[in-house]
Amino acid sequence: MGRSYAGILGPLAFVTEIARGVLRSAGTESTVMTAVAALFVFAFVGFVLGELAGWIVNDAVRSRLAAEIAAAKPKTVAAKPGVPATPAPIATTVATAKPNVAATAVKPNPQSVKPTTAATTSAAAKPNVPAAAGAK
Repeated sequence: MGRSYAGILGPLAFVTEIARGVLRSAGTESTVMTAVAALFVFAFVGFVLGELAGWIVNDAVRSRLAAEIAAAKPKTVAAKPGVPATPAPIATTVATAKPNVAATAVKPNPQSVKPTTAATTSAAAKPNVPAAAGAK
């Protein structure tokens, strides 16, 4: 990251000094000498600032990653003095649920099923329809 900052700030200072020399109608030799000096000074400053910024970012990422790893480690069971601590067992559960009855039900034989018609259905077979609804 330091090289990137140096590569930006150095040439920027060089161009700025050249523009300043042109605007002030300064001599060519003195303008180029100050521009080259500014190039090296600002490239050095950019390198130092870039390295510092890179170090800060790397340190922040490493500390955050270390905190996440520490949080993900299994907790240890407290042991008696002199006995090393052992990791806590990971809780595992075994599914003991019954299989899905609807999925394992046997389908009826199509030949044994009688078709239902309006005459064969009754009000008792339809729980949402009151028995006396059609009697009036």
